[in-house]
Amino acid sequence: MKIPLSAPDVNEEDIRAVSDVLRTSRLSLGPKLEEFEHAIAAYVGASDAVAVNSGTSALHLCLRALGVGEGDEVIVPSFAFIAVANAVRHERATPVFVDIESDMLNLDTSRIESAITQLFLHLPSLRSQTQFATNGQTRSSSISNRTCLIWTPAELSRR
Repeated sequence: MKIPLSAPDVNEEDIRAVSDVLRTSRLSLGPKLEEFEHAIAAYVGASDAVAVNSGTSALHLCLRALGVGEGDEVIVPSFAFIAVANAVRHERATPVFVDIESDMLNLDTSRIESAITQLFLHLPSLRSQTQFATNGQTRSSSISNRTCLIWTPAELSRR
């Protein structure tokens, strides 16, 4: 089975936007970053948003903000970049791998409950698992009142 991971989707508008920033004296922490943060905050209905350099950094900050630490277990999809498990380990927590659905390649929600132990846990997810977060299922709320879904999309569609 061939599993496509990703393909670049760069168009002329993207190239022009990058070129515009490269022609300024502020390559980072400039007005485009502020514009992006405001757009993301508006998109998710939040008062603020913080942009970071990578999805790995974003996941790490989410885990830290939630207080994940030593002794915690974090359910992660078995089909994800190693950065997901590394972010969990960086906080001295233990990643618990749960298999994926063979047709959609999403975290198989029917396998979550059997992976849960008595330890406090969190449920991080990546872009490929958006179906779990958006298809109307309520499994996470029925599992425990001490669970949290972290959805860290690698990219937001501009369409």
